[in-house]
Amino acid sequence: MTFHSNPILCTVLLLSGLTYLGAFAYLTTYLRRAYTMTWVELGEFTPWDARRLNPSGLIEWCVAGVRTLGFALFSNQYRTVQDRRLTFLIWLIRASAALSLALMLVFMAFNPIQRHQ
Repeated sequence: MTFHSNPILCTVLLLSGLTYLGAFAYLTTYLRRAYTMTWVELGEFTPWDARRLNPSGLIEWCVAGVRTLGFALFSNQYRTVQDRRLTFLIWLIRASAALSLALMLVFMAFNPIQRHQ
C-alpha cells in the first residue's frame, strides 16, 4: 500500500494531522483566554511564541509545549472545570492524534522503506 495507491487513506491522514494541529493551536489560545492560570502553569505555550527563535528560550518553549501536550493527551485536569468547549477540544486532539498515529503505522507496516543500491 502506498500513498499513491490509496488516496483516500492519504487524504484522511492529512486531514487528521491538520485537525490535530489546528485543535492544538486553538487549545493554547483558548487556555490563554479562558483559563489563564492553567495556561501559565503549563508554561505559557503558544506555537508562534518568540521564545523559540533564540537558543536559550528554545528549550523553555519546548518544555512548555510538551507540558501542554501532556495536559491535552494524558491529563484529566480539564474535567474539574466542566467546560464543554474545553472537553470537546481535548477529545478532538486525542482522537485526531490517535487516528494520525494509527494511519502512519499502517502506512509504515504495509509500505516498508525501499533502499536503492
